[in-house]
Formats: sequence, C-alpha cells, structure tokens
Amino acid sequence: MYLSAILQLISTLFYVISTGALIITLCVLIWYAYETRALRKETVKQTELSQRPFVMIFEVDNHRLKYRNSGQGIALNVRIKPFENRDYTFIFEKENLLGLNEISKHDINPVAINNKTGEPYPPNTKFPFTPYELRSAYFTLVRILEIYYENIEGKCYQTRVQISREGLKFLDTQKF
Repeated sequence: MYLSAILQLISTLFYVISTGALIITLCVLIWYAYETRALRKETVKQTELSQRPFVMIFEVDNHRLKYRNSGQGIALNVRIKPFENRDYTFIFEKENLLGLNEISKHDINPVAINNKTGEPYPPNTKFPFTPYELRSAYFTLVRILEIYYENIEGKCYQTRVQISREGLKFLDTQKF
C-alpha cells in the first residue's frame, strides 16, 4: 500500500513535469514563430527597397527638366499629377519606361489647357516652369510636383518635388 502511494506520487510528478515541459516547448515555438515572422517581414521589406525605382526631376543645361530613375528597379508609367491655377490646367507627357539610372528622352514641359474652353494654350507660348525661368519671372511662384510611378510588380510610388526660383527641392517619397 505504501509502495502504491509512492508509485502514484511518482506517476503524478512525471505527468506534471512532462506537461510543464510541453507548455514550455509550446511557448518557445510560439516565440520562435513570432520572431521568424518578423524576420521574414524585414527581409521582404529590404528586398523591396533594394529593387525599388526612385524617380526624381533634375535640371539640364540650366533651363530644361528631365526625369531620372536613380533606384535599383525599373520605373513604369512615370507621370506627373496635373495641377491647375485659376485659368489653366497643366498636364504632362507620360514616360512609359525608365531603366536603372536612366534619364528620360524628352523634357518635362507642361501643356496648358484653358479651363473655360478646353483648348490648349497657344503653341510657342511658354509658362515659367523651370527654376531658370522662374528666376527671370516678375512674380514669385512655387510649384509642388507629384510624380507617380510603378515598379515591375505593379506597386505604386510617389515622389514630391518643389520647384522655385531657388531650384529643385526633394520633399518626400512614399509607397501607396
């Protein structure tokens, strides 16, 4: 009888120890899965950043603007969001593809469309747009351009650039 009580106690103690070991193993596995998930997310983020296009605007010959893809990925469907003032909406030509460290083939020139008539502004008439032209304008003007583009996976990005008499100023970039 005394022996069966000891065996019962040893069996219960073994059961408690093995249950405790299983609970500790479960906790370790949950912690490991959480850390592995965080590591996977960071790896995906780093891979995406290393293959991301980064489109900027820069000035050429002191009076022309062009796109440049300074990122490590191809930029597709590069476009500037149209902007408007009281009388005109300014639209821009789209650049379909910019390779790695590639410069756009055409200059960035807005086309002005009259808001009342829908007609383009007369040809050969130039609005002050580049920093060079804004320095010679009789009024102070600051424009913020929003550049939209995609990578080869279809993820969309935006870069904002300020154009003023002082030059071009990078504001921010984001994925959306």
